[in-house]
Amino acid sequence: MEEGLEESLQLELRTAKNASELRDAARSVQELIYTGGPSIVDLAAQARQQLVRIARHDPAAEKLAQSMDDILAMLEDIHGQLRSRVESYEHDPERTGELEERLNAVRELKRKHRTDEAGLLRLAEEMDTKLLLLDESGQSTAEAKRAVDEALDGYRRAVAEFLDRRKRAALGLCRKINRDLGNLGMPGTDFRVDQIDAGGVGEALVDAGGTAHPPAALLKGEFFISANVGQNILPLARIASGGELSRIMLAVKAQQIASADATMIFDEVDAGISGQTAIAIARKLKGISAQSQAIVVTHLHQVACVADTHFVITKSVRGKTTSSTLRRLTGTDRVMELARMMGGDTPSPTVIEHARELVRSQESRLPVEP
Repeated sequence: MEEGLEESLQLELRTAKNASELRDAARSVQELIYTGGPSIVDLAAQARQQLVRIARHDPAAEKLAQSMDDILAMLEDIHGQLRSRVESYEHDPERTGELEERLNAVRELKRKHRTDEAGLLRLAEEMDTKLLLLDESGQSTAEAKRAVDEALDGYRRAVAEFLDRRKRAALGLCRKINRDLGNLGMPGTDFRVDQIDAGGVGEALVDAGGTAHPPAALLKGEFFISANVGQNILPLARIASGGELSRIMLAVKAQQIASADATMIFDEVDAGISGQTAIAIARKLKGISAQSQAIVVTHLHQVACVADTHFVITKSVRGKTTSSTLRRLTGTDRVMELARMMGGDTPSPTVIEHARELVRSQESRLPVEP
């Protein structure tokens, strides 16, 4: 886009459309200047000769003769320019069509941007400036891409290290859980955490759009167990019994103790067990409570008797309303609740005495196990 382009195109288009007429007119002028009888040049030359003759007797006429020389030179120049113009006045339909397209394009731009030619020139300058900035930013874009690639490489290395450390941590966790399961009446148990790589380091970490995903999303963990020596190790959810699940969950939760300020809740973690296994679980829960607060919901007297504080929850219905009541038990009330847990709603004197003995001797019979 340049200043005066529309006017220039209009003039050139008019010339192209009238090329034949213009060529004929230019040739006619050429003939008048040099050919024909007599031509303009012939007449001007004759006039010059007469002026030279006059100047011999009237020196003032010498300037007139010189002016006629200028006229002859001008006629020669005009004839030469007309020769060039005649050559340019050629009918060219292709060129005419091209001019019409360019002129229509200029007019369409003016209509589209609702501006005049000066406004189009300003827009063109703004676009040139933007293109220049884009060209200059090419190097910056390449540098940014290199920086992104380097960052992604570093991310992949960090994730690979993270995954390796997590696998090692899983092995350590399994060793501790297997040790606790042995103490909870499950000797010979082989507990494992299998981590399945969901993507592959360097492949799924960064998707096709360049989005990086957290490492935790790349591994799926699943618990596997062999409850007895010689048995195949299979997914925990498929083979573990209720009692086994209770002990396994207790062993897993025991590893989550973070500090003395932590509170852990065990809701019927002792379901499906009894006897010596219940005593082992009670010992483990007591050990956990020595390191953090433990809230245990249980129906086993072996577990309830080791509690530092014993509550009972009762449910009652009054009219159309059901309510639950939490009550702290001490002294005789606690003994009677333990007896009820052992022998039902009407425990015998022997059962009551046994409950009283449990309360008195719990610390000596069930030492704290961390």
